[in-house]
Amino acid sequence: MKMNKRKIKLREKISFSFPAVALFALSLLLDKTGGITACFISAALHELGHLFAMELSGYPAEKIKIRIFGGEIIKKNQISKPLSKELFIIYGGIISNLLFAFTFGGLYYFLNNDFLILLCFTNLGLGFFNLMPACTLDGGVGLEILLSNFFGADFAAKAINVLTVLLIIPIFTLGFIVLFNSPYNFSLLFIGIYLTMSLFISGKNKSEKFST
Repeated sequence: MKMNKRKIKLREKISFSFPAVALFALSLLLDKTGGITACFISAALHELGHLFAMELSGYPAEKIKIRIFGGEIIKKNQISKPLSKELFIIYGGIISNLLFAFTFGGLYYFLNNDFLILLCFTNLGLGFFNLMPACTLDGGVGLEILLSNFFGADFAAKAINVLTVLLIIPIFTLGFIVLFNSPYNFSLLFIGIYLTMSLFISGKNKSEKFST
């Protein structure tokens, strides 16, 4: 009985945007390589990692919003937490991706299923991508909290913005080089655009949510 109540409560916390549901359904129909589907699964595992870390730390989430470009976990309250727990929650998504990358890699070794190795690399890629010290990414949020503890919030916010710009410049440069040598390969340019957009939304309170 208690298990059923917990399942119902968890369902009430999760909401899906219509574009996210539509895109996922379309990807299942058109994604012949399985790459898009693997990205969706990896993003879901990332958000679940944050959620699980929050549950383990004793600070459960109020709402989980699954959007077209990832997920958002809204905290239940703004109670001050120990630094170790705060960082564990922030890096919970990365930890989840890396653990599942090794898990899928191990399963591929025994089962030799191509989709498993795809899941391994998408989880690995998403995990390392979020480690970057850039605005809105887990690595940037975690580093900003650490810097805030030693140098204050204003310095930390400015430092993360500078680091984001320093990342954007080489990423765009490499992106154009890759595009020139490999037509239609926009992957690095998309990352550069994403990081540029993150600069404009970094003014939001990062302690209220995590996004991929």
